[in-house]
Amino acid sequence: MKTNRHTIAFVAILLTAAALRLIALDAVPPGINHDEASNGYDGYSLLKTGRDRWGVPFPVVLEAFGRADYRGAVYAYLTIPFHAIAGPERLVWSTRMPAAVFGVITVWALHALVARLGDRTTALWAMLMLAVSPWHVQLSRFGHESSLTPACAVVGLLFLVRAVRPRSHNPALAIDPAQTLATDIAQPIAASASNRIVLRTAPCVGAGVVLATSLYTYGSMRVFTPSMVFAGLLMFRRDIAAMWRTRDRRRTMLTGVAAFMMTAAPLIYVHVTRWDQVTARARQVSVFHNADSFASALLTATRNYAAHFSPVWLITHGDPSVILSPRAHGQLDPVVVMFMIVGVVVAISRVRTQRWYAVPLAWLILHPVTASLTIDGPHALRSACGLPVFPWLAAIGCQAIVSPFVTSGSKRHAVNALCAAGILLAAGRNLYHYYFEWARDPVVTSRYQVDLCNAMRAIRPLVADYDRVFVSDQEDAQRHWFSGESYIIALLLLPVDPAEFHRWGKSVDYVRPTDGFHRVESFGPFVMTTQSDVFHRILGRNLHPSALVVARPGEITGGRLLSTVNDDSGAARFNIISLRP
Repeated sequence: MKTNRHTIAFVAILLTAAALRLIALDAVPPGINHDEASNGYDGYSLLKTGRDRWGVPFPVVLEAFGRADYRGAVYAYLTIPFHAIAGPERLVWSTRMPAAVFGVITVWALHALVARLGDRTTALWAMLMLAVSPWHVQLSRFGHESSLTPACAVVGLLFLVRAVRPRSHNPALAIDPAQTLATDIAQPIAASASNRIVLRTAPCVGAGVVLATSLYTYGSMRVFTPSMVFAGLLMFRRDIAAMWRTRDRRRTMLTGVAAFMMTAAPLIYVHVTRWDQVTARARQVSVFHNADSFASALLTATRNYAAHFSPVWLITHGDPSVILSPRAHGQLDPVVVMFMIVGVVVAISRVRTQRWYAVPLAWLILHPVTASLTIDGPHALRSACGLPVFPWLAAIGCQAIVSPFVTSGSKRHAVNALCAAGILLAAGRNLYHYYFEWARDPVVTSRYQVDLCNAMRAIRPLVADYDRVFVSDQEDAQRHWFSGESYIIALLLLPVDPAEFHRWGKSVDYVRPTDGFHRVESFGPFVMTTQSDVFHRILGRNLHPSALVVARPGEITGGRLLSTVNDDSGAARFNIISLRP
């Protein structure tokens, strides 16, 4: 009966996690962000041509918006099967699907990890808190490579834990294997007792592959993954030394290392041969690159690190960017933060007798390091690798609060219900804000370029009838799109055939050369500006008798107004104008 209740709860939480991440995926967030569109169109180009949008065949890293913006290609590759399923009409949905799917996988994997190291009840608490975490839900609906980092961290650690199996474990015995494993790794492995541990090859290889793959996902993982591996080697050095003395286990460990090195080899090669390019973005945002002195940079990094644990970040305001965190809401729910504090205290008190508690503590300590070294820390994407450790520690705290009532069934159920209600109510408030208020925020719709997306959908059936297509590069009446965002939205939303984009001539310039971000002014028949000098220069050649113009109201005079794109309030955002002789 207990097993049935656990299974029902597990399935219910997993379905809830899937629903929160998959329903209306192409509508919330509204429109699409330029970073998402970049990944999506590169994936679409790889599907159609085997090359990224700049014509590089099967790249390891992708050039996004200039020589200072190279990123891992894993996310773009993951969009390929979803693009193939969805077709060109639903590229926003298929661009976000890898984030959503890996978000659900992370929820499942965290349950498996916590159950393996602790107990199944704690695993359910951790699973529930991650499933309804506003930070994780929002990340799982954002088609960005950082959305893969929580999954890589949890699944990589799960493989490592599953690689260690007690030799004496007998499935026929009514003993929780998680408790057996926790006992076996609670104390250092003495030489006389080392034979109790079996090191399995397949999980070791899986750990090597996943941990190496994490280095391809997002820049923060190139610091976090080696740091966690080093911390693990330090914490369990005696256990590893004891296993190393046995030939079979030494061979298994070396197989895992070989799998890591083989998987990471292409990325290592790219870093060796193209160091300046692939590290340009890291240098650009580094506190050490932008500070007046080393002492000043170190002070900034320290402040950034501390900010990741402040109530302002965790509870009240979260990330300063409205794209990454709903305004007036923290990264975590207050109830989770309360449980997490208890969990940290419990883990510290038990770590001397059960050393696996050192794993979540090390994870908590190391996850903000990369974000702290950047000028705009704290940062929800660069610290996302640590997202699962908060519900894990909170689950430990929650179970520590509930456990005194386990001797009484009625009291246990009442306390469990009270804790679950607190978690769901706090999460429900934040999630309601995310789905129904944040998604309509004018700042959000602007940064996700809802009006431009609607304009591109409106001109989709008209483009073939014109010789030139002009698209405004103005975000609003005063500002131009950052780094030429309009062109990537046009490529994805129309969409433009990648083979044609490869063949077409392009006008690419660096508006701010020191920043290393380019601006695509034109490609083929498309001109991504309606600035008067460019507009009249091209039309003044009299080589193109017809033009379709997507302009802000008041930008262009003359021509025939075909339609107007309005925002939610009914205000005109774009005019679609036909110019014919």
